[in-house]
Amino acid sequence: MSDIYRKHRARHHQRKQAEERVTTMAITDGLTGILNRQEFGRLLEKEMARASRYASPLSLIMYDLDHFKRINDRFGHNAGDDVLKTVAGLVGECLRDTDLHGRWGGEEFMVLLPETGLAAAGKVAEKLRLAIADHRFEGLGGVTASFGVAEMVPGEDSRSLAQRVDEALYRAKALGRNRVES
Repeated sequence: MSDIYRKHRARHHQRKQAEERVTTMAITDGLTGILNRQEFGRLLEKEMARASRYASPLSLIMYDLDHFKRINDRFGHNAGDDVLKTVAGLVGECLRDTDLHGRWGGEEFMVLLPETGLAAAGKVAEKLRLAIADHRFEGLGGVTASFGVAEMVPGEDSRSLAQRVDEALYRAKALGRNRVES
């Protein structure tokens, strides 16, 4: 193999790696490594269309960390960032390969569960709630999260589904936090 060919292959390989890095950066949240809001929204639309086409269930979970501002105020933003990364990892470990996990904003996250009805999604949310509540964070102890759960209804658009899951999350917060509401 000639030096020119070898250098050409190396440059091609480097370019492909750079393109992959740019693509990854465009669709993932820089802090947690999970899907960013834009990509999660795009995939939510796609999965809702598939669920409608095949008349299959689809549920959405929205969760956010309880009293997260207190963590940032008391322990600093680096500690808050570590909590967000750890929580994203804990949740990711509990999900199936077909489920989607994204950062919606701040300390709010979404989980999309294809082929999953409301009752099963509620069980998944409870499993996630316990995984977070049972974890001990070095230097700050425990953290809890509140969860909203909603199942797509026929003819519903993503905006409506996101609104309903957001309302369920706020019910969970209003009813005392560290709980699941649908």
